[in-house]
Amino acid sequence: IRRGARLRGHVGCADLEFFDRDELDARIGRRDRLERPHDDVPVSALLLETDTNTLVYSRLMLIGGNLGWGICYDGTRLVMSDGSDTLYFRDPATFAVTGQVSVTINGQPRAGLNELECVGAEVFANIGLTDTIVKIDPRTGAVTAVINASGLLAPAERASADVLNGIAYDASRGTFLITGKLWPKLFEVQFVPHAP
Repeated sequence: IRRGARLRGHVGCADLEFFDRDELDARIGRRDRLERPHDDVPVSALLLETDTNTLVYSRLMLIGGNLGWGICYDGTRLVMSDGSDTLYFRDPATFAVTGQVSVTINGQPRAGLNELECVGAEVFANIGLTDTIVKIDPRTGAVTAVINASGLLAPAERASADVLNGIAYDASRGTFLITGKLWPKLFEVQFVPHAP
């Protein structure tokens, strides 16, 4: 999307505008409370809080962090990744960080946490730029399972596809939906223990 481009949305017929950081500061920073990380921290996400009936925004937050991130809700708090080995816990009302945990496999930090999905008391995360998904105990940060999703695409499909980057849990079916950037398919899977 080119800078300043306008897209017509169908939800409430809202106009959506996309701006670079300087334009965002100039256009929105003057009128509304704009919360942002320190200037030396790269912005990796934009959180826009809107009224669900009018779609008028009430708060805008720029979220700093590394490239690659995900966010999910565990029923009481938001769980967020930033591409490192750390899961951050945030208050869903204020977005304030309330805690964090380092994710480890056999005691060693596991960086690259990207897309997240909260399922019950566990967090599933794909490891950026890989076909690996890990199951994490968010209380300790320990990885309790490693899922290899490399066999989902056929070699011909793999040639034009990019990285795995989508995890969603369907509670009604007890299955996960897995996809990636430029993947030609969405896969419905169950994670089962591997028999040695």
